[in-house]
Amino acid sequence: MTDKKSLNFIKNLPKSPGVYKMKNKEGTVIYIGKAKSLRERVQSYFRKDYEHSTRTRKLVENTADIEFIETGTELEALLLENNLIKELHPRYNILMKDDKSYVYIKIDMNEDFPRIGVVREKTLEKEGLKPHSVKYFGPKLASSKVYETLRILKKLFPFRHCSLDIKWQNSQGKDSVEVTHRTIDYPCLDYSIKRCPGPCIGAVSPIEYKKVVQQIIDFLSGKTDELEKSLKEQMMEAAEKKLFEKAARLRDKLTLIQGITEKQRITDLERQDTDVINFITDQDKVYFNVFMIRGGKLIGQENFILNALEIGKNANEEDFRKEALESFLPQYYEKAADIPKEILIPEESEHKQSLEMWLKEKTNENTKNKTIL
Repeated sequence: MTDKKSLNFIKNLPKSPGVYKMKNKEGTVIYIGKAKSLRERVQSYFRKDYEHSTRTRKLVENTADIEFIETGTELEALLLENNLIKELHPRYNILMKDDKSYVYIKIDMNEDFPRIGVVREKTLEKEGLKPHSVKYFGPKLASSKVYETLRILKKLFPFRHCSLDIKWQNSQGKDSVEVTHRTIDYPCLDYSIKRCPGPCIGAVSPIEYKKVVQQIIDFLSGKTDELEKSLKEQMMEAAEKKLFEKAARLRDKLTLIQGITEKQRITDLERQDTDVINFITDQDKVYFNVFMIRGGKLIGQENFILNALEIGKNANEEDFRKEALESFLPQYYEKAADIPKEILIPEESEHKQSLEMWLKEKTNENTKNKTIL
């Protein structure tokens, strides 16, 4: 794309927003980018006075053709770019690790007795489920930590994780359960050791079971203050009724929760829900860290790795950092189950407005995007 004919082609590119696809001589797409102005962005690759990184120089050297798609707005360009990158996985784009590396905790409130399990992807759209009836927590990179979290939660709030289909029925004024998809004998060992309340045998009603599930959702969402208050009230009520064994179990739950939440440092009780993002670059990898602050508490952090092929020694580190951040934000929040009202990033984003509009559409809320000073 460096001969006179190609340069004339670049000059004739529109000044409108859009997406461009850079191809090698075999016709394979090796890079996909978005732009407020297609002409200005593509021309910048071929400016002789611009100091490109080693990686960008290699990209330009291997580019034999450029295709472009005009869009009506910068937001449309952002969405199209993200979809094309997921579909084509171009060689020179900065990409998050394969989707199979991530897991989510899924809670399906459509069921009479919601299951809590670990899944590899959000399937809300595929299953045609209502947005507020299924709760996801993630993406999380360390599946071992997720399973450990669920193990602790089963001690606190006994729940089922079996694959039985259990429906609550009321026939002629008599309550019962119907169990299908019988993959195991039931009731199982979990019921015997009090790690499951036994919905498969009708030992608990859907209303009572969903109260337990809501406590789990509150815990995973960082709403532990209300949870602790509720457990204290239940413990005092059980003690007053001389149900000392029940009161002792509630006390043990409360102690365990307090032990966990003591590790969560209070950052700012007035702060709204926030993600704090930072990252470093190292050779052909970009390491991102996301701190999640909910209700004024740091409730968790996740680390993500992005692959950036052939970075080499970057002559223009500033440009590369901007590209890494611009690549990470849509890729991560496309997967994220929870988007806060505020996102703090380490430097200004060129496409800040379109990102905010996109996040607002996903959450129907006023999401801010600020820069850390």
